[in-house]
Amino acid sequence: AKLTTSLLKLSAKLTFEACEIFKSIQQFMGDRKGKEESDYSLVRDVMCSGITKPELRDEIYCQLCKQTCLNPNEESLFRGWVLLVLSVQYFPPSRNLEAWIKQY
Repeated sequence: AKLTTSLLKLSAKLTFEACEIFKSIQQFMGDRKGKEESDYSLVRDVMCSGITKPELRDEIYCQLCKQTCLNPNEESLFRGWVLLVLSVQYFPPSRNLEAWIKQY
């Protein structure tokens, strides 16, 4: 499904960026068709957003959890978990979300 707004409360500019990140996540996972971009380019876009914009980190984690929760497509699920693992390696969730992510 498309995301028309952020999952978390964000400014208008960050909400737009969050929706663009979600498109990249879905394309990488194979859940959305889009312009031909390499996997590297899609992953780089998501990781760079999390690294350079701390205010988007929790949004990225929530989007990844949304896409991996009850996902029936094994390949898509695997690719979503790849993004989750990379996210954990490159940028932390906020203290408020950390315990929830650990449980997830």
